[in-house]
Amino acid sequence: KEALVDFDQALELNPEFTAAWNNRGLVHLAHQDYQAAVTDFGKAATIDGTYADALNNRGFAKFKMGQLSEALSDLKRTVELKPDYTTAWNNCGLVYMEQKEYALAIEAFSQACQLAPNDIRWLTHRREALKRLGRYTEAGSDTEKIRWLTTLQQLTQQTLKQPSVSSVWIARARHLADGSEFNAAVNDYARALTLNSADHEALAGRAEVWLKMGE
Repeated sequence: KEALVDFDQALELNPEFTAAWNNRGLVHLAHQDYQAAVTDFGKAATIDGTYADALNNRGFAKFKMGQLSEALSDLKRTVELKPDYTTAWNNCGLVYMEQKEYALAIEAFSQACQLAPNDIRWLTHRREALKRLGRYTEAGSDTEKIRWLTTLQQLTQQTLKQPSVSSVWIARARHLADGSEFNAAVNDYARALTLNSADHEALAGRAEVWLKMGE
């Protein structure tokens, strides 16, 4: 409620303030007032026809309202304006899934995965689309990546809780190396060695990674 009051005041001061229209729409979206959200996102998009965030958000709100064709129109325009807009590609995929256009959904989710390969959300959505088409081998590959990323998140939480314990950095380094994230693995081994320069596990592990990198 306080946010809406501020956005209302901002728009009284400057009715052409596109970010305020967009952000007020996000509040409506959070409250699941989709029609109000569509109206506000539409105001922002009318003022600035190249405002990718507003178009993406309006597309998503229309998707939640079941207006699939209109949603897809906004989302396609978004990725035309901003081809690296990961969330918009994902939203395109969600619309295609609802339309049972699974091949097109896979293409859209794959774009999102290419832009943000370590985001579990896009992989989960693509896996579901692959299953719908019976492409179980590819879906299995996404499942393995999701498991690897889930473990990585858990290990990352450990490093945040125990940043001065070399063993937690070594554990994450090993996991990164298993996923061929060699540069990141080297960095984690280096953090472990900063804590204990004589840690033989960190030295041996980093040597193995250097070897895989041809160094």
